[in-house]
Amino acid sequence: MDVTTVRVVCAVLALAMMILALPFVMAWLVRMMIAKNFRGFHFEVARCQATQQSNHALDLPRRIRYGEAVRVGWLFAWRSYALSLLFAFIIYGIQLAVSAESQLLSLVIFVVQALMYLFLLSPWVVRMMVRKAFQGFRIRVVRYSSESTTGALNERGRSNTGMHPPAQEPGGG
Repeated sequence: MDVTTVRVVCAVLALAMMILALPFVMAWLVRMMIAKNFRGFHFEVARCQATQQSNHALDLPRRIRYGEAVRVGWLFAWRSYALSLLFAFIIYGIQLAVSAESQLLSLVIFVVQALMYLFLLSPWVVRMMVRKAFQGFRIRVVRYSSESTTGALNERGRSNTGMHPPAQEPGGG
């Protein structure tokens, strides 16, 4: 085998491994997202009554089944990739119109793309994900009210709401 053939085979194998790993990685990321308490809100799984099993631990609102996590992750992945590709075509079209070959322009375009993905695209895709009704469930956002920050503390001394407990006044209880 020549070097070019080896490189092509390695590239195809790497792509195949990425595609096969995508459901596992996305399911893990979605499960982490559901379990995490963000500042001021968290995500929950709202299931329709027909899909709930009686007294099943995975039917809790802060738990998501593997198949559900894969569906949510797939939605996030394909919409992110499709919109990223659209933005990339637009930005590279601008680069071709300017017809500049400078490294500085390439760096600026890379930074603009990254910022657009972080601050425009990702929040938009998460918003689509929250609005979508999946088969048998949906993801919803639960916001914390100001009085819920005084909730009970968990075993690590943090508020169950995911926010830090209010500061105690000296000498007060």
